[in-house]
Amino acid sequence: MCPHGYSAYGRFVSDRVFDVLRCELIPFADAVELQGTGESLIYGKFFDFLKLVTESKCKVTLITNASLLNKEILVALCKAGSDIVVSIDAAESSLYSQIRRGGDLSTVLGNLEYWKYIRHSIYNKASLGINMVLCSLNAFKIIEMIDLAEKLNADYLFISEIRQCTLDDANWKRLNIEELRRSEEFQEYVRKVIEYAHRKKVRVQFNFQKRMKAIDVKRNICVSPWEHIYISVDGDVSLCCALSQKFGNLNEISFSEIWNSELLNDFRKKMATGHYCSDCLACCLPWGITHC
Repeated sequence: MCPHGYSAYGRFVSDRVFDVLRCELIPFADAVELQGTGESLIYGKFFDFLKLVTESKCKVTLITNASLLNKEILVALCKAGSDIVVSIDAAESSLYSQIRRGGDLSTVLGNLEYWKYIRHSIYNKASLGINMVLCSLNAFKIIEMIDLAEKLNADYLFISEIRQCTLDDANWKRLNIEELRRSEEFQEYVRKVIEYAHRKKVRVQFNFQKRMKAIDVKRNICVSPWEHIYISVDGDVSLCCALSQKFGNLNEISFSEIWNSELLNDFRKKMATGHYCSDCLACCLPWGITHC
């Protein structure tokens, strides 16, 4: 919904795409996830969209940096029983600002303060997760994040690693942890993290990228070509956030044309017959073919 991110979209979701969501997709959807590289809360029609999703009784997940979260938004999200996932990469203000340029940790934590009240006194169907992206700057700062998750009454801490697609070569070389995470020092630290999280009763999940030398297929099929749709802010239609292939644009043709197109049906046929694309073979999503 947002024009910002590592792709320079330069605009918000168009009225045409919003109408497709409103009329053709959301009334029939079981769940809607607002995510990507932008920030959904700056979208001018955010409350209209949330009302639409709530009235359709969809499960809502919002991934946000929480800089614009306020009491009104939190109440609306919690009334809808939403899963709120907040991106926080450090529990210390200066490191947070170093990683998230322009971000202010005290603002984020202040915005989340009301969460603890409404979570236990008003709405108990909503959940709060923290998403931490590891890089060379914060790789040994996970224990502090566990303490923060406990303080915020978060349901879980999800830890992934920085991806090359968001960086130029120089910053990728400076920030990636490909070598570090294979080191004995880091593996020992992760063991300590797991033990600490267990003592603190904070649920922690690691999701490091797969870099396979050989195909490692653990299930024969992924449901995404038949059950999921991923729509970017500029209207491009794909099947999930891990797939680079586009099947059409909602600003140009209808959803039914895209969903029933020869291109998408050919992708489904290849999935069903075990002819997987490189994105699927490197997938980090729990329903993907490389996960049990």
